[in-house]
Amino acid sequence: ASVILLNSFITPSDAAEQQLNDTLNFGSVDSEASVLMAKEAKGMLDALALDIRNKIKTGSLPAVKFTTTVLKGIPEEVIVEYAKDCHPELIVMGTRAADKKERELIGSVTAEVLDSARFPILAIPEMVEMNNAGDIRHVLLFCNLDQDDLLAIDALYRFFKFENLNVGLVWLPSKKQRGRNMQKAQQMLKDYCVNHYPRFCFETRVFNMPSIMQDFKAVEQECHIDLIAMPNRKKSVFARLFNPSLAHRLLFHADIPMMVIPV
Repeated sequence: ASVILLNSFITPSDAAEQQLNDTLNFGSVDSEASVLMAKEAKGMLDALALDIRNKIKTGSLPAVKFTTTVLKGIPEEVIVEYAKDCHPELIVMGTRAADKKERELIGSVTAEVLDSARFPILAIPEMVEMNNAGDIRHVLLFCNLDQDDLLAIDALYRFFKFENLNVGLVWLPSKKQRGRNMQKAQQMLKDYCVNHYPRFCFETRVFNMPSIMQDFKAVEQECHIDLIAMPNRKKSVFARLFNPSLAHRLLFHADIPMMVIPV
């Protein structure tokens, strides 16, 4: 695969477009400042590219083909729009450690891209060391017990085409499903997966919405989780504002890589 390193930077004019009302004043747009910011953004990306090339020369990184791109604009919007043009197989983003996310409110760009992008996204916390796909052994995949689950599982199987993963199929009951016996549906999903994805080992679990973080931590103590995976339906902006997704909650509270697969 070839890699595109994308760096976006926000200028005073971009910030002005984000003001909430006329009482907020970001000041006049300084064209000279914008030019300097563009130069700085390019310089930072060039320095990163040079560091990567040096590591490739010494053998500490594999000889992967990559290019660099610097674009102006609001980061989450730039990433989503650029992805529409280049159709990546995967978008990779770094995130802060969980304690820094809470304290500095950093990670909103990744959260916005998770919601908006229609391509698979892999979010990797800064403290995680992931050298290759072989480092991933245990995956939690959140399910809805419907057709979308199969699309997500199939995508996961194609991404890890050479790996033998242990996959926990986690069902999170909706309000309508709570109190209903869904064991048959869970077993049917597991049987389908066992028959169609022989390299993976599957088991089923149930998390409850009121205690989801406690259930998650209990599983984490039971077995080391290397990756969280979940299907992502395209939702309206109002649904995102008033009902923060499970992906957001786990993104801000867990230092575990997360793959979000649009369905």
